[in-house]
Amino acid sequence: MTKPAPLESRPSTSPADFISQRRVFRLDELRAEYRAMGRKPSAAHDTVAYHLGTGRLVVVRRGVYTHAECSDPPLIASKLTADAVLSHEGALLLRGLALDDHGCCFLTATRTGITRYAGCVYQPIRVAPSSLWPDVETLERSGQALRATTLERTYVDCLTRLDRSPPPEHLLKTFVATAPTLDVDRIIFTARRSGSPLVTSRVAFFLACARSALTRKQAQHLERDGVQVPTYFLRSARTKNDALISPCNLIVSAKLRRFWAGA
Repeated sequence: MTKPAPLESRPSTSPADFISQRRVFRLDELRAEYRAMGRKPSAAHDTVAYHLGTGRLVVVRRGVYTHAECSDPPLIASKLTADAVLSHEGALLLRGLALDDHGCCFLTATRTGITRYAGCVYQPIRVAPSSLWPDVETLERSGQALRATTLERTYVDCLTRLDRSPPPEHLLKTFVATAPTLDVDRIIFTARRSGSPLVTSRVAFFLACARSALTRKQAQHLERDGVQVPTYFLRSARTKNDALISPCNLIVSAKLRRFWAGA
């Protein structure tokens, strides 16, 4: 998949107008706006310094600024690198599907570190440029455009990195609730593309709990590419009450098993 076109900004008539329209922005975006207006880009730093002095703006990290009253993790995460793509718990948070707003993940091909701001931990997940753009969409939030993985890719990414996901039972509850809107073919394709039999079996389990009607071909793909022997859904969280779900070859917790029983 080709890289999405650059995010478009609403036209602004002055630097002050630019800042008013954007709750979060990067210094390089303001410099680009100065160039577009035929002004010296170096003046952007002085403009930011002025608004920092008045208390209107706050530094999130070097080169990233937000309005003092803004506390919007997805919007802030979208500006932490120029190529940021909301993912995992961050993509769920953007859609109102996360458990809390204390963590926000984003994909990037840029080398960068963790950012902590206003009680939220912003976790970059570095990927190769070629892995950044598949199954990404542009969404609007507070009048600004930001990129996020599609919901289908988000679920597969979360099942690949449970450490960057809400607890499995919350993730499954959310999956079941949103299942009618999902593209099952895309989910299965993305799971198989991961190359992980465990991820494919986790997806198969989620689809079964959501009572998703699978075609014979879809079921065959999941069976063939999933784990072939009983495997823990999450070995590090195993308990004596875990149970084997034979069709998926997964050993799951009692909490997850209740979803299976309901299906």
